[in-house]
Amino acid sequence: MLHYFSDQLEEHGVTVLPRPRGLILDAARTDFKAALASFPEFKQPPTDGVFVLGGFAALGNPASFHNPFVRRFREGQLASAIDLVFSHPNYTGYKIEKLFDRMLYRKPGATPSAETWHRDESVGSVPRDLVFGGWTNLSSETEYFSCVPGTHKQQRGELGFARIPSSQHAKYKKKSCKIMIRPGETVLFYEHIVHEVLAAKAKSFRMRVFCGFRLTFEDGSLQPDLQTVFDKQAVPLLKSAQVPRMWAKLHWCNWRDKIKAFSERFVDAAKTKMTVKSGKEKGKEITVVHACLPSLEEMGLNKYPQYTDVERSIYKPCNSHILRPFGTERYKFMHMPVEKEKERIKFRGVFDLCNNMRSGIVVFPSGRLYRHMENPKQRIIINLRESLCLGCNLPVKQPRGLSPSCTVCGFSARPKSV
Repeated sequence: MLHYFSDQLEEHGVTVLPRPRGLILDAARTDFKAALASFPEFKQPPTDGVFVLGGFAALGNPASFHNPFVRRFREGQLASAIDLVFSHPNYTGYKIEKLFDRMLYRKPGATPSAETWHRDESVGSVPRDLVFGGWTNLSSETEYFSCVPGTHKQQRGELGFARIPSSQHAKYKKKSCKIMIRPGETVLFYEHIVHEVLAAKAKSFRMRVFCGFRLTFEDGSLQPDLQTVFDKQAVPLLKSAQVPRMWAKLHWCNWRDKIKAFSERFVDAAKTKMTVKSGKEKGKEITVVHACLPSLEEMGLNKYPQYTDVERSIYKPCNSHILRPFGTERYKFMHMPVEKEKERIKFRGVFDLCNNMRSGIVVFPSGRLYRHMENPKQRIIINLRESLCLGCNLPVKQPRGLSPSCTVCGFSARPKSV
């Protein structure tokens, strides 16, 4: 079983990860729906289950990217991916970055528009990058991913959404297969594998949390202006450099009445005035929801809690991350494979601090125990040095010679002298 999923991913370009032991589907679905109900862009939760126009139903409002449920879920997805896939020696030396992606909520009877054979290729990635896409199925139904195994080894095409010429469709159709994703499972695939979107009608509410991962030797994030996305809680770019939309351009051309009716469910801050430029209604001004919504801050809506430094770190390339796997609030130090054991041993125990805070006992990497009191003056620690934590910016007291690890938030980094 060791490296089974990573071997499968390298051979076929796609694998399906089992439901994590800590992922309780009923609880996840309840939390998913609670997140939908919390969206401040809507006057009230839509009773018909429509949060975005179009059959695909992947959400595009800023709250769908920044609510606490999806942020916590991404941590679990990254932890599972590192544990089951990216711990393989083939990925030695790579840094891993969690990419922003969407939530999907599709009502029964809705049918996504079919997309013919294509590849998805990240704009901004470099040739040595490995970029993966996928989703976790939170629905009660089994879902399917149609692809052509092995095509991830072929030469890549254009960046972005790269369509396969129609002359090659028959060839790929013959070699294609449908990958089954049962409830709770996660499909993971090379983004440039040849695949299609099936026009399958939903029999019940479909719920997904899409995921993306980038393995790179670079230091910069694939997400431009990442700081603004965090601080203003803005809609991030997808890895294809596309901006998630609330309605498609064709809706404006052919179904403006649908846009107007759909816009009634939004607060005024999410709307704008648009002028019809052609046709019978030329020159008419219509108030509709933004096709691409501004950030929560720009709309003056209530934001969700700010991202912590630990949360922000998973969206930047790094060979190790501090994560909470599904089903636990205990932090776990997870790392990509490294050439030298020393390079990972020196960080071992860093986040034992977070895991022991509730009991009031702090365990430093040396193994010594120190009691953490509510009043910082009551900390019984000898032979101290003081620095500022880069996580919470509070004074940190440490035994000399140990790697700096905050006893308040658990953040570990080089200290700044007070």
